[in-house]
Amino acid sequence: MSNESENISSLFGRVAPLPREIYRRCIEENITSINLRFSGGSDEGYREAELNGPDGRYFEWGNKNEKIVELMQLIDSWCDEHYRFSGAGDGNSYGEYITYDIVNGTVTAQEWWTQHVDGEVRNDSMETC
Repeated sequence: MSNESENISSLFGRVAPLPREIYRRCIEENITSINLRFSGGSDEGYREAELNGPDGRYFEWGNKNEKIVELMQLIDSWCDEHYRFSGAGDGNSYGEYITYDIVNGTVTAQEWWTQHVDGEVRNDSMETC
């Protein structure tokens, strides 16, 4: 049974369903999860994808395994279509992590942000010269 809140994304509304072809290729390559990381805030949006295996290893762009490279390209094309992200903002960093857990058949989304926090105010007499 799926928890409805696990399928909600703050940046994108609903988390996009994972295509069967990507799911199938993950199973074939022993990929246990797909992590998508979005960040922005200064009018530039970034997206990174990471594939995790059962021993905690991960595969990113630059991998030499041809099947993994093809899988990453497939994921990248799918993300371009379903996760448009401009990164527009006021200069404060923000983003979201979306994880597709292949083993357990779940997806989670977690937003993050930075915020301006004022520190202690210190006063002193002003000197002139």
